[in-house]
Amino acid sequence: MRTRLFIFTVSFLIMNISCISKVISKYDFSTAKCPEKDETIIEKAAVKLVRDTIAGGYKVIRSDELKSLIDKNPNILMINTAPNMSCLIPGAKTFVFPIEKETVLDLKFEKAFIKLLGKTDDLPIIFYCGYTNPGTRSHNAALWAVKLGYKNVFRNPGGIKAWSERGYPVEILNQ
Repeated sequence: MRTRLFIFTVSFLIMNISCISKVISKYDFSTAKCPEKDETIIEKAAVKLVRDTIAGGYKVIRSDELKSLIDKNPNILMINTAPNMSCLIPGAKTFVFPIEKETVLDLKFEKAFIKLLGKTDDLPIIFYCGYTNPGTRSHNAALWAVKLGYKNVFRNPGGIKAWSERGYPVEILNQ
């Protein structure tokens, strides 16, 4: 029962991610009907997110929850993991992580990552990238932060796209 509730909750979370908003706009919540091919897309994304989250040992946070967290504690550590971004969530740092899942990090890369994360104690660490994407950089970064012993690790799967589509402020970067 707990597994079904967890999968339903994550499925609902996925349905709120901007990357599949066109699919969701077709969903009739009053009758719980959705065209089959669209439901397959949602199911695939939901199951991938659940499996990644369980395997990574981190938590997931929606953009609206992240905004509330920032409003309460502007000193949280937010890390954009994608390259070549034109904007960031204000206050975020960039540390580009590979898309491929790494079993071992290069020593220089690992030291730089640990230096960025620092001694955060219980300070939340939020990883995000450009948008929802299977095999994402933010998943890999969150997974590695947990492997390195950090406890309060979150992934924002909607990334800067979901953040900006909610109308939240962004920091424009000089290209």
